[in-house]
Amino acid sequence: MILALTIAAFLMLLLVTLVTCIQVLYLESMRIRSRELPSLEFFKESMQPKIGLSIEQGALAFSLLKHAGIAIFGCLVFAITSQNTQFWEGMTAAILISTMAVMVCAHLVPQVIYRKTDGEGLAAFIPLLRLGAMLVKPLS
Repeated sequence: MILALTIAAFLMLLLVTLVTCIQVLYLESMRIRSRELPSLEFFKESMQPKIGLSIEQGALAFSLLKHAGIAIFGCLVFAITSQNTQFWEGMTAAILISTMAVMVCAHLVPQVIYRKTDGEGLAAFIPLLRLGAMLVKPLS
């Protein structure tokens, strides 16, 4: 059971990282004076039309996906760390693991991808991104 939860948590963290990368690109597109980095130019020209959301809709949709993913990840980590431990031990471990993972995967990595790459690698995930956008469409 722990293995299945660990795999699910790892996959959720990867999804949070991907969704946050797209959210950063949508938010940067909304800026009046954005930095014209290669990843933002590629996003505006190629990815945004294929995803099919306006800038405002995309920023909201991917923000909702990111925050839902973070919540699910935290629950999965708590389920992993609470097995065969006292409540406070599991909770403390879950808080520490979740905090560090979210800092890296929802803040550090997306900024590095935005600033240091051309963003073309993200184009492979357009079908998955469209599916995620459709899932939160009723909320946005």
